[in-house]
Amino acid sequence: MLTVIVIDDHPVVRAGVRMVLDAAEDITVLAEGTTGAEALRLVALHHPDVLVLDVNLPDISGVEVTRRLRAQGEPVAILVMTVHDDS
Repeated sequence: MLTVIVIDDHPVVRAGVRMVLDAAEDITVLAEGTTGAEALRLVALHHPDVLVLDVNLPDISGVEVTRRLRAQGEPVAILVMTVHDDS
């Protein structure tokens, strides 16, 4: 079973991602959040296999969340999402 946390500050996006993931038999969504701080807290609490992470969050960017998780040695895989086309 693959465990996932979804972080996005837009409720419609979070709901859509959750709906797709919930449809998969081998994926469990452990938690959802709306901020970078929540992402850090939820990963530390649940230790998911995958973090689905928006780049643009209201407090800490997804890039900074990724840096912090890597600095902490968290082994979580991170799938970064954005609607911006700036690399």
